[in-house]
Amino acid sequence: MNPPLRVLLAEDNPGDVMLVRHALRQQSMDFELFVVDDGDKIRSFLNNAETHHPGPDVLLLDLNLPRVEGPDMFRLLRDHPCCCDAPLIVITSSDSPRDRAWTEQFRVAHFFRKPSDYDAFMKLGEVVRAVLKTNGYN
Repeated sequence: MNPPLRVLLAEDNPGDVMLVRHALRQQSMDFELFVVDDGDKIRSFLNNAETHHPGPDVLLLDLNLPRVEGPDMFRLLRDHPCCCDAPLIVITSSDSPRDRAWTEQFRVAHFFRKPSDYDAFMKLGEVVRAVLKTNGYN
């Protein structure tokens, strides 16, 4: 039996965290969700990553979190050995071409714009499954 998928979710909206959980469950994924909701918690997660838990298999990142600018957060994660190769999916309410442009430098696998409709948000589970399959996860 395979170990659970390790998912790092950087999201400060509890409602969106709940929706992400539902989207992954709808895909019948066995997963462990690590939630960080600000820059300090991202740094703490990274400091503890190799000593207390293995790195994530996939990164789900909101662009706007307290205590960290988007590019700084992406750089922190991409520069850390436990996250540098994990597929990265942006989950954001932004549809700004500027945000899309700067995220591309961090090897974003998918840019998922948060919909206001529940069923549309559940498509995130399909996106995660497809990205993982493309990156060699079963």
